[in-house]
Amino acid sequence: MARPKALTRDAILDADDKRLDPVEIPEWPDENGNPGIVYVRSLTGTERDHYEQSTMAMRGSTVIPKLEHARARLIVLTACDETGERLFTTDDVRALGRRNARPIERLFDKAREMAGLTAQDLEELVGNSDGAQPEGSSTD
Repeated sequence: MARPKALTRDAILDADDKRLDPVEIPEWPDENGNPGIVYVRSLTGTERDHYEQSTMAMRGSTVIPKLEHARARLIVLTACDETGERLFTTDDVRALGRRNARPIERLFDKAREMAGLTAQDLEELVGNSDGAQPEGSSTD
Protein backbone atom coordinates (compact mmCIF):
# COMPACT_ATOMS: atom_id res chain seq x y z
CA MET A 1 0.00 0.00 0.00
CA ALA A 2 1.45 3.33 -1.07
CA ARG A 3 1.97 5.97 1.54
CA PRO A 4 -0.18 9.11 0.95
CA LYS A 5 1.71 12.01 -0.56
CA ALA A 6 2.24 15.02 1.70
CA LEU A 7 0.30 18.10 0.65
CA THR A 8 2.09 21.20 -0.52
CA ARG A 9 1.40 24.73 0.64
CA ASP A 10 -0.29 25.53 -2.67
CA ALA A 11 -2.41 22.38 -2.56
CA ILE A 12 -3.69 23.36 0.89
CA LEU A 13 -4.28 27.04 0.07
CA ASP A 14 -5.97 26.20 -3.26
CA ALA A 15 -8.20 23.40 -1.92
CA ASP A 16 -11.93 23.89 -2.39
CA ASP A 17 -12.90 22.88 1.14
CA LYS A 18 -16.13 24.86 1.41
CA ARG A 19 -19.23 22.89 2.27
CA LEU A 20 -22.97 23.63 2.06
CA ASP A 21 -25.54 21.40 3.73
CA PRO A 22 -29.32 21.81 3.46
CA VAL A 23 -31.43 21.79 6.62
CA GLU A 24 -35.15 21.14 6.35
CA ILE A 25 -37.24 23.56 8.41
CA PRO A 26 -40.92 22.47 8.49
CA GLU A 27 -41.75 25.34 10.84
CA TRP A 28 -40.86 27.78 8.04
CA PRO A 29 -42.70 26.50 4.95
CA ASP A 30 -41.98 27.73 1.43
CA GLU A 31 -44.61 29.45 -0.73
CA ASN A 32 -46.08 26.05 -1.65
CA GLY A 33 -46.43 24.90 1.95
CA ASN A 34 -43.49 22.49 1.73
CA PRO A 35 -40.89 22.44 4.51
CA GLY A 36 -38.46 25.27 3.91
CA ILE A 37 -34.80 24.65 3.26
CA VAL A 38 -32.00 26.72 4.76
CA TYR A 39 -28.45 25.99 3.69
CA VAL A 40 -25.69 26.07 6.26
CA ARG A 41 -22.15 26.78 5.10
CA SER A 42 -18.87 25.86 6.70
CA LEU A 43 -16.90 28.54 8.52
CA THR A 44 -13.39 29.61 7.72
CA GLY A 45 -10.83 29.37 10.50
CA THR A 46 -10.97 33.15 10.95
CA GLU A 47 -14.78 33.15 11.14
CA ARG A 48 -14.67 30.44 13.80
CA ASP A 49 -12.11 32.45 15.78
CA HIS A 50 -14.35 35.54 15.60
CA TYR A 51 -17.39 33.52 16.68
CA GLU A 52 -15.49 32.03 19.62
CA GLN A 53 -14.32 35.51 20.61
CA SER A 54 -17.94 36.71 20.51
CA THR A 55 -18.87 34.18 23.22
CA MET A 56 -16.54 35.84 25.74
CA ALA A 57 -16.37 39.24 27.40
CA MET A 58 -13.94 40.79 29.82
CA ARG A 59 -14.95 42.25 33.17
CA GLY A 60 -11.79 43.73 34.51
CA SER A 61 -9.31 40.90 34.20
CA THR A 62 -11.95 38.16 34.30
CA VAL A 63 -13.27 36.38 31.21
CA ILE A 64 -17.01 35.82 31.48
CA PRO A 65 -19.35 33.90 29.18
CA LYS A 66 -21.38 35.96 26.74
CA LEU A 67 -24.14 33.54 25.81
CA GLU A 68 -26.95 35.92 24.87
CA HIS A 69 -27.81 35.33 21.21
CA ALA A 70 -24.99 32.77 20.85
CA ARG A 71 -27.12 30.53 18.64
CA ALA A 72 -28.38 33.40 16.48
CA ARG A 73 -24.84 34.78 16.09
CA LEU A 74 -23.61 31.44 14.71
CA ILE A 75 -26.62 31.11 12.41
CA VAL A 76 -26.03 34.62 11.05
CA LEU A 77 -22.52 33.53 10.08
CA THR A 78 -23.55 30.26 8.46
CA ALA A 79 -27.13 30.43 7.08
CA CYS A 80 -27.03 30.92 3.33
CA ASP A 81 -28.77 30.25 0.04
CA GLU A 82 -27.84 27.43 -2.32
CA THR A 83 -24.98 29.51 -3.76
CA GLY A 84 -23.38 30.16 -0.37
CA GLU A 85 -24.54 33.80 -0.07
CA ARG A 86 -25.30 34.68 3.55
CA LEU A 87 -28.97 35.24 4.36
CA PHE A 88 -28.44 37.46 7.40
CA THR A 89 -26.27 40.29 8.66
CA THR A 90 -25.21 41.02 12.22
CA ASP A 91 -28.14 43.46 12.35
CA ASP A 92 -30.46 40.42 12.20
CA VAL A 93 -29.17 38.68 15.35
CA ARG A 94 -31.90 39.92 17.71
CA ALA A 95 -34.73 39.33 15.22
CA LEU A 96 -33.46 35.83 14.47
CA GLY A 97 -33.21 35.13 18.19
CA ARG A 98 -36.94 35.84 18.52
CA ARG A 99 -37.85 33.02 16.10
CA ASN A 100 -39.09 29.57 17.14
CA ALA A 101 -36.42 27.80 19.20
CA ARG A 102 -36.77 24.41 17.44
CA PRO A 103 -35.59 25.50 13.98
CA ILE A 104 -32.99 27.78 15.59
CA GLU A 105 -31.61 24.79 17.49
CA ARG A 106 -31.65 22.64 14.33
CA LEU A 107 -29.67 25.26 12.39
CA PHE A 108 -27.30 25.86 15.32
CA ASP A 109 -26.60 22.14 15.67
CA LYS A 110 -25.78 21.83 11.95
CA ALA A 111 -23.60 24.97 12.01
CA ARG A 112 -21.80 23.76 15.12
CA GLU A 113 -21.20 20.35 13.53
CA MET A 114 -19.86 21.88 10.31
CA ALA A 115 -17.58 24.25 12.23
CA GLY A 116 -16.21 21.38 14.29
CA LEU A 117 -17.49 22.99 17.49
CA THR A 118 -18.30 20.30 20.01
CA ALA A 119 -20.33 20.81 23.15
CA GLN A 120 -17.04 20.44 25.04
CA ASP A 121 -15.48 23.22 22.92
CA LEU A 122 -18.33 25.55 23.85
CA GLU A 123 -18.03 24.63 27.53
CA GLU A 124 -14.31 25.37 27.42
CA LEU A 125 -14.94 28.71 25.70
CA VAL A 126 -17.32 29.94 28.36
CA GLY A 127 -15.76 28.07 31.26
CA ASN A 128 -17.93 27.01 34.13
CA SER A 129 -21.02 29.10 33.45
CA ASP A 130 -23.11 27.77 36.36
CA GLY A 131 -25.07 30.70 37.65
CA ALA A 132 -23.97 32.97 34.83
CA GLN A 133 -26.68 35.33 33.68
CA PRO A 134 -27.15 36.50 30.10
CA GLU A 135 -26.16 40.09 29.47
CA GLY A 136 -28.83 42.50 30.59
CA SER A 137 -30.59 39.94 32.81
CA SER A 138 -31.01 40.08 36.53
CA THR A 139 -30.95 37.44 39.22
CA ASP A 140 -34.55 38.18 40.20
